[in-house]
Formats: sequence, structure tokens, C-alpha cells
Amino acid sequence: MALTANTLPSTVPDFVVPFDANMAFNTAPETLSATGYLGSSKQLDIGPGRVLGLWALDISAMTMAADESYKLHLLGSNDPDWGNGNVELLAFEDFAYASSGRQIATILGASNAVPPTGRAGLMCAVPFTNLRAGIVYRYLRAYLVAAGTTKNIKLMSWVSPLDC
Repeated sequence: MALTANTLPSTVPDFVVPFDANMAFNTAPETLSATGYLGSSKQLDIGPGRVLGLWALDISAMTMAADESYKLHLLGSNDPDWGNGNVELLAFEDFAYASSGRQIATILGASNAVPPTGRAGLMCAVPFTNLRAGIVYRYLRAYLVAAGTTKNIKLMSWVSPLDC
């Protein structure tokens, strides 16, 4: 069964996710067709303190055919060289043509088309914090795991700290 929207509210609420080039993984839409880092491995230094924010995924196009899936990860580290095992998952979002391509295939349904009907793109605002299990992560990267025959996604991505 496909995902469906609630009948209310009649005006879809959106988060405000201000764009700051210093907090962006890419400053122009980037087309990706393979697994890898967004923004050519660009890393953001968000400083030594705890940050609560929104991770923006501004998706303008995504191929959704029989076997495509896209798993987007916001990663944190305190190692500017991103040594193996010194990385934590801070946020996650996935899309797939079929429920079998989703992270929890037995529970989640297939993703809706991107961009949605009548819109130029899909804006996802994913809440995140760089604090996990008492450790504050200073550096961020965004990583895509793409699978399928004709995988292709076009997006911009940035983080926007919330004032708390």
C-alpha cells in the first residue's frame, strides 16, 4: 500500500531550513548515480559544542523504477580524517520504489514519487543532534548508498542549527 497524506491540515506545514553556504555539503544541485559522499567528500566543522538542528535534503529529481533505492546518512566524527570506526550515524532518510528497498522492508511502504505531483522538488528536514551517548561530534559528512539498475538522484544538502 502506498503512503498517503492526512486529509488535514489543508495547507501542508513546512519547516524553515535557512541555507548557509558554510553549512552546505553542496551549494548547487548535485547529481549522483553511485554510492558515496555528497559534495565530493565535503566535511562540515560545526564546532566543539552540542548542536540541535535540521538536516536539509532538497531533492529535485530521483529515478524511481523497479529496483531503485536511496539511503542517505548524516554522519558525525571527531576525527577530521574520518578513521574507520570513529564515525557515528546521526540521522537517516531512505527512499525506494518498492518496500523491499526500504530500511525496514517488512514495515515501511514504497516511497512516493519525487518530486511530488505539482511541486518542483521534495524538501526533507530531518532533525538531528551531534550528541550521541555522551559524545559530541564536531565534523559532519553526508553519505548516499544508492542501489538499483538506473539509480540517479539530484539534490542539495545542508544543515541548519536551531536556536534553542
